Amino acid sequence: MKKFRFLFYIFALIGAIIFIVALFVIKSELNLVRNGVETIGVVIDQSISKSSNGSYLHHPIIQFDTEDNRKIVFRSPEGSSQSRFYLGEKINVIYLPSDPQRATINNFLGLYGAGTILSIFGLVFASTGLIPLYFIRRRSTRDQRLKRDGMPINVKISEIIINNNIRFNHRSPYQIIADYHDTLNNRLIRYKSNYIFFDPTPYINRELVTVYIDKRNPKIYYLDISFLPSFEES
Repeated sequence: MKKFRFLFYIFALIGAIIFIVALFVIKSELNLVRNGVETIGVVIDQSISKSSNGSYLHHPIIQFDTEDNRKIVFRSPEGSSQSRFYLGEKINVIYLPSDPQRATINNFLGLYGAGTILSIFGLVFASTGLIPLYFIRRRSTRDQRLKRDGMPINVKISEIIINNNIRFNHRSPYQIIADYHDTLNNRLIRYKSNYIFFDPTPYINRELVTVYIDKRNPKIYYLDISFLPSFEES
């Protein structure tokens, strides 16, 4: 499990780095919005680039005149699979007087597209790492509380299963199943251990395991597997 926890930390770190980059990009975009000059540009050509998935994107090449009558030509980063602009089409653009090459089409995607996309990627990576880490930490804290304050009962081990509904690194974890016969109500209560990332069968030298049950909510429990050896992958 430490291996997967390490991967979650990596995802969270990548997400944080992307967020930091996104903040700088958004700051630059806001600077353009606050201090930029709006004008009209004309599409004079098309540029075609190949995307990471093998498709081709069309980018308009736009020319405009600055306030001091300089002609500026720039390639818009805004691309599409099919050309959205025709030669000679007039387009609203915005540029910084101090750096007119930093021009963009004056629409939401042109002004805020890069910052928005980076923020989304940062959110995806950070969530992929932080959400599992939160639940791992929450589960660990709960298990420790149950071992300290829960009501212990000894339950007979019924079977060892592979939980095929869960996949980690192309493998499904094992779980110890223990069934408790509640003779008072004549019902069978099934308890499952946390996930085990190796076959525990050769290391089980007992018939009973201890289950710690929350005194206020019997549905919350912890099946103690501390008797198993720790597992580390080299």
